[in-house]
Amino acid sequence: MHIKLPFKRQPRIVGGPGLAVLTDPDLFTLVASYQDGLPNSLVHEFRRYNERLERLFYKSQPNLRARTSPALFRGYVLVKLLKEGDVDFALQLLRMCPTNALLLIPHRGVKYPVTMDHAVRARSLPLLASLHERELGTCTRDAMDIAAANGDLEIVQFLHEHRSEGCSSDAFLFAAKRGHTDVVTFLREYRPADEDVMPLQPHGRAITGKDASKADCVVQ
Repeated sequence: MHIKLPFKRQPRIVGGPGLAVLTDPDLFTLVASYQDGLPNSLVHEFRRYNERLERLFYKSQPNLRARTSPALFRGYVLVKLLKEGDVDFALQLLRMCPTNALLLIPHRGVKYPVTMDHAVRARSLPLLASLHERELGTCTRDAMDIAAANGDLEIVQFLHEHRSEGCSSDAFLFAAKRGHTDVVTFLREYRPADEDVMPLQPHGRAITGKDASKADCVVQ
């Protein structure tokens, strides 16, 4: 007894220039030789020599290796944004990286501005509070000096309540000179001893922003 199997129609292959290229081994090899990329036989060798070059490069420029880590590179971008006073982008980056495992401040062998001083200079309490809460970077007494000179009483109060750096005589001097009587009253009531403290930078440089490069420090 013979069983008749159902006939299965084979798909029709339509010819053309494209099919000719794909089905002609010699022609396909010729075309592929002009494409970007490497054959598998060379990938290992290229990777090996690339690693050698990277080792030599980072040996001569060791500080750059830290920035190859995604978390450290995000931290590098953050401190640049802070230095430029770009509050919106800095806050956006902090929201995008809600844990410090995703965003680390570079510090080894590289000088960076103290982060919280720049948040104060940008007059952003939310940015300052976020950096303080997450312990991203450091702060100096320049911060309260700057806040006092700008008349930012809420920032002065935050620094007084949450930080230990205090301020210097510049805070009293510039707050009074610029007419911020509420700030002067607060400082004299809560931080009277700081009126005798020398500023970190002479001639109000921290407040005016002149010679700001000298305010840089290594972030621990």
